Amino acid sequence: MKFKLLSVICFLGLTFSCEVPFVDNARLLVKGQVFDENNQPISGANIAVSAREGEGFIFGTELEFLGDVQSASDGTFEIITLLGRDSKFVVEVWLNNDYTRYQYITNTEIFTPTDYTIDLGVVPIKRKANFNFNITRTSPPDIELQYTLEYKNDFCKEVYVNEMIDEEQTFCYETQSLGGILDNDNPETSSEIQSFFGAEVLFTFSINGQPEQSQTITIDQSEYEFNFNY
Repeated sequence: MKFKLLSVICFLGLTFSCEVPFVDNARLLVKGQVFDENNQPISGANIAVSAREGEGFIFGTELEFLGDVQSASDGTFEIITLLGRDSKFVVEVWLNNDYTRYQYITNTEIFTPTDYTIDLGVVPIKRKANFNFNITRTSPPDIELQYTLEYKNDFCKEVYVNEMIDEEQTFCYETQSLGGILDNDNPETSSEIQSFFGAEVLFTFSINGQPEQSQTITIDQSEYEFNFNY
């Protein structure tokens, strides 16, 4: 197990303290197992534990690193860190730019995890994929198309309060939608959706106010091309 503690240099003259308060003689165990979208273990995934938004740097968000580690061949990981008291105690898991990222957030200012352990269980990391769709009119003028695409996004953030998930702040592979109306003024459209392998896209459409029709597409390529003519 790779273990590393990183410190932040504090500069004089700042109007706020850049020190995260730590619990004396206390260590926190963070553990879990990283799997892909096919429920296969991922080795070499990066796990970073951080605190105090505003100090340090991770994924474009400033944080103070407390430690990092990589997952083993069976996807498991364990990391021992200092127990920092902060409103945002963060565990982040990622592999590379081809995979989604997972983020666990909790408030340790007044909360101490049971047995000083945070067990993330199975962490879902999925291969990213782009869903490229093109809708083209091949019919005569005055044909109107209403359409909607429902899909899963490519980010997973789970927020916990006293070891209970906070549904209002948690966003994990959420269903999103986009759509529009195509007519004589705007007869065609094309765009790109960022999702992941194995995700399903529900395409629903109606022509000239007729009953809706639906088609479910499973993303099985990193660059999936969906073409529809009406």
